[in-house]
Amino acid sequence: MRTTLGTAAADDDVRAAIRRLGAQFERDYIVHTTLNHWNNIMGDMVARRVRAVYVKDGKLFLYAPDAVWKNEMRMSSPEIVRRVNNYAGGRMIKEIAFTR
Repeated sequence: MRTTLGTAAADDDVRAAIRRLGAQFERDYIVHTTLNHWNNIMGDMVARRVRAVYVKDGKLFLYAPDAVWKNEMRMSSPEIVRRVNNYAGGRMIKEIAFTR
């Protein structure tokens, strides 16, 4: 519901518009936004080396340039899942996987 011009934050209007477009659109928007904010979620040091590529079936697919970074991400998996889900505002992912 829209309030008097200037009294509602623009992001409230955007969220309402996204909700009206349907649940699937809202999920896709959250995934897209989360992937685009990977550096905010994990920090610049990790984001410069490891990319969040896509989400499918509750898995976050990451690209890591070498075995050292893959191992680091595997060991940090619970923390990554927690941070991503916290940023997304719900249980978006359950695990991580790697892609080439």
